[in-house]
Amino acid sequence: MIGHTAQQGDGINADAVIFVGSPGVDTNSASDLKGVPTSEVWATRAEHDIIRRVPDWDIAHGNDPTREDFGGRVFSSDPGDPDDEGKTHSAYWNEGNRARRNIALIVTGQTDKVA
Repeated sequence: MIGHTAQQGDGINADAVIFVGSPGVDTNSASDLKGVPTSEVWATRAEHDIIRRVPDWDIAHGNDPTREDFGGRVFSSDPGDPDDEGKTHSAYWNEGNRARRNIALIVTGQTDKVA
């Protein structure tokens, strides 16, 4: 929904956009998003997130925002549980997860500390 909205009219007028465990952004690249600098388009996906099973360039979702050719900035998250990919999809917000820490750093403008 964010990707779609950010392509309409003037876009979303945001300092940054963060895609977490997203199957796609309904667009081909970060530069298609209006109202947010390309350098502030961020994404992460856990190694064992069930979303990884969505095919690349899925016609319903668009380009995966963690792909290099999307042009956003990718940050790390914990890999998650290989035996429970659905649980992994919700684990980004768990205390101690690298994704949660990185999101906090982005939101507070400490992007030089994002890993």
